[in-house]
Amino acid sequence: MNIIDVSLVEVSGLVTEFKARSLTEIDYLSLQTAEGQIYNFKVGNNLGKFTPSHIRQHMVHGELVEISYFQRDGENWLRSMQDFTLR
Repeated sequence: MNIIDVSLVEVSGLVTEFKARSLTEIDYLSLQTAEGQIYNFKVGNNLGKFTPSHIRQHMVHGELVEISYFQRDGENWLRSMQDFTLR
């Protein structure tokens, strides 16, 4: 399935957990929204500046992130991640 064939969904919140694949890549992460809903994401691509250390910094400081994701085979796949900003 090509990423073009699926709909992207956006959600924002706090990263509550993650597992690093390497010093620069994430394997999966969990996010909690302001409403308390937990989302679990698999990560199949490089997240650029969002290295494990950068994500840990967001967790320590309680900084929100915004995630775009799609669903495939019943799982959430993270497409992109950015610092949360009010619009």
